[in-house]
Amino acid sequence: ETGDVENALAPLVEAYRTFNTELCERRALEDFLRERIKRGEITAFLARREGNDSGSGGSSSGKPIGFCLTYSTFSTLTLGLTWVIRDLWVDPKSRRYGVATALMGAAEEAARAAGVATLSIEVDEKNWTAQ
Repeated sequence: ETGDVENALAPLVEAYRTFNTELCERRALEDFLRERIKRGEITAFLARREGNDSGSGGSSSGKPIGFCLTYSTFSTLTLGLTWVIRDLWVDPKSRRYGVATALMGAAEEAARAAGVATLSIEVDEKNWTAQ
């Protein structure tokens, strides 16, 4: 259920934004996520402590520990749909266990299934660890 994804996603995105010193009102964040998901502008992938829940639906068991958001756009070079991973975050206590790799793998699988021409990732220039 989409509402379950939004409810699990909001606290993770809030922690991610705080980690990157981008504070915002929780309600504004929830509204932003809800609207993007509703319009199909982002696809959300969640990692949970007890198994993975990928995509915009599915089981809601286990504590959320990470997320990946792909944003949809188009390319005149490929004449097709492009997904860009703009946000990828894993709770610091859950890092170094392959969670980010699993999230990117889930995004890649979903992109193939959706017929996406290109999947890319953008990394903040200050994020030396991810680069």
